[in-house]
Amino acid sequence: MLPKNAKDPGSSVNSKSDGNTTTFNAARALEAFAPFVHGPETSTLAIISEHPLTADAQTALESTADRLRFGKNGILWVQLNAGSSGENAESALTSEDLRELLISTDPLAIICADAASCRALGAAFDVACKPDNADRVWCRTVVGFNSFERMLQHPQDKQRAWHLLKQL
Repeated sequence: MLPKNAKDPGSSVNSKSDGNTTTFNAARALEAFAPFVHGPETSTLAIISEHPLTADAQTALESTADRLRFGKNGILWVQLNAGSSGENAESALTSEDLRELLISTDPLAIICADAASCRALGAAFDVACKPDNADRVWCRTVVGFNSFERMLQHPQDKQRAWHLLKQL
């Protein structure tokens, strides 16, 4: 059974059930959740945000990923809301979808760029994911922000963001 918002990739999906969830391999998960995700199937770092990040925020996170040896091309960008209307439930990645996507792609670390993505990750794995904090979720290091974009606007906040990101 495909998650509610997943695109049906046709009969070529070879999934196995583990009792509670359907497990896709990374390539099929990327195909199934294409409206919400882009990046290579070998991504080692997932960056989750409610809406598309600004170019400055993306550049800063790519530079950070490269500096921390994840590689700027090893990022899986996950957007919780596809399209312009975040209120439209049909275009939102559910917590079950997010869990399926992250289990299937298996990144080593996760960045939640805003409070909404922290809440979504927390709901997906039934844990507390606090903004402006580093923690572990399902054996992955997670850094969550209330608003990474806003932190880039002030030098002192940039330093706090960098301090959190170095924990990856």
